[in-house]
Amino acid sequence: MRHLVFLLALTLCHASVAGEAEDTLTAELERLTEKGQIQQTVVAFVDSESIRYQSFGEPAPDRDSLFEIGSITKVFTALLAAEAVRLGKLSWDQSLDKLSSPDQEFASPRVARITPRQIASHQSGLPRMPGNFSPADWENPYADYSEADLWDFLAGFELDESEIEYEYSNLGFGLLGEIAARAFDERYSAALRRYVLDPLEMQATYTLATAPKSDLLAGHTGKLDADYWAFDVMAPAGALIASTADLAKFVAINLRPKGNALAGSLLAIREIQGSAVSAGGNIAFAWHTINSGSDNKPAYFHNGGTGGFRSVIAFRPDQGRGIVLLTNSDSELTPLAIGYMLGKPQAPSSFPSEFLLDAANLDAYIGTYELAPGAFLTVTRNESQLSVQLTGQASFPVFPYEPDAFFYKVVDARLRFVRDASGTVVSVTLLQNGQELPAPRLAPEDAPKSYTVIDVAIDVLQGLEGQYQFTFGAKLTVQEIAGQLYATLSGQPRFPVYAYAEDNFFYRVVDAQLTFNRDTDGEVVSVTLHQNDADQLAPRIDDQ
Repeated sequence: MRHLVFLLALTLCHASVAGEAEDTLTAELERLTEKGQIQQTVVAFVDSESIRYQSFGEPAPDRDSLFEIGSITKVFTALLAAEAVRLGKLSWDQSLDKLSSPDQEFASPRVARITPRQIASHQSGLPRMPGNFSPADWENPYADYSEADLWDFLAGFELDESEIEYEYSNLGFGLLGEIAARAFDERYSAALRRYVLDPLEMQATYTLATAPKSDLLAGHTGKLDADYWAFDVMAPAGALIASTADLAKFVAINLRPKGNALAGSLLAIREIQGSAVSAGGNIAFAWHTINSGSDNKPAYFHNGGTGGFRSVIAFRPDQGRGIVLLTNSDSELTPLAIGYMLGKPQAPSSFPSEFLLDAANLDAYIGTYELAPGAFLTVTRNESQLSVQLTGQASFPVFPYEPDAFFYKVVDARLRFVRDASGTVVSVTLLQNGQELPAPRLAPEDAPKSYTVIDVAIDVLQGLEGQYQFTFGAKLTVQEIAGQLYATLSGQPRFPVYAYAEDNFFYRVVDAQLTFNRDTDGEVVSVTLHQNDADQLAPRIDDQ
């Protein structure tokens, strides 16, 4: 299940350009399908008057084809908790020690005081995954993590009294679903069906055990098939399978909740609970938001990802528009869906006038700036052009419009560098969506390693393709797609890796590198993962 990442959001569009944004998105889906980066995809454009579907791939799926939707499940889990609150069976502010079994122990008083409100807004302090998570099968990672495992972890987990900030947590939503189900005295799947899915008339939304096998699309990790994931106690964090039509119906209800049986709870889980800088905006209950820089109206969204599927739903109530985008591939499509909701980049005529800086002056800005934990802005120079890369994203050029101030042309965002009394650049502030996000400059020894990308011939990349087995049970699948090398660790999304030396590649989403090892005949026989000051060897286990 995907961890939501910070997105450099586009400017929110007006209704007059929504059609153009729709054309842009569908053209990009066609291009990605032709390049083989996505397999079968369905998109639904939802507005106050209609739902329009388009399908891509061979054979073309339809609105009733079923996809795993991963972490979008969390929205429905939050709804189940909200219904329990509405019916007086639960309070958002009850403490965990009052909601658990009488004999449940907690080593940390802070853990005992965690509330459903904090869990549903990813502000509980609970980690993304529990420390005792050790799947027997990394290609079906959640199948054997049990209720007993969950409570055992919580019993021993230490959480200090420091201020709790946003931290996306699959573990938290597994716990939230368990709490809500107990409030209804039912198992999670039964409670969700009775109190959420049936009132929403979402009859084509299932768990794996109940889904009709004839409608299930095969998942894909690059060119390889990927199995569906089974869930135990972590089901509330990512177990649902749904059709595009069912999710489009859900988006339409969110645009006009009045009169629906769940209207009160649908509106309740939209209430903003705090900031989620690393996710690009604010956090409500499960829903994340990105706001317009002009009128500060929120677009709500959630994405999801499992071994072979990616999904995203989003809607903007004030414009009466929404989108559902589902694919049975592991290519991340969230930026496309958010781009549709938030419109096109600025037209060149609206850019500020460029301010001339010579190449030598640009060197003052080169460095790494910490925007949030794990999110860095890396500033580089190529001759007279300054470029900035956010962790996990491409590098984009920025252009000066006054001393120490730069603007992007790909998004409605600007950077303002700050100097100390001696004139040294010590930080940068990202101005976007009405927010000002400071990022202090890191000393070189504290910055993540940086690498220069080199070109590698496609036939060389294809020679690295295959599966590599780690001793800790996970497999690394390496694939070349349209000239780009990708690496997929069992149970995780597919990420691109980039060459910086012969047989050496680095990730941009995490501080990790891969070295492919050859025998005396020049054949690739293993790969070494370098991460967290450790080297882990994985022998090659196939000949593809």
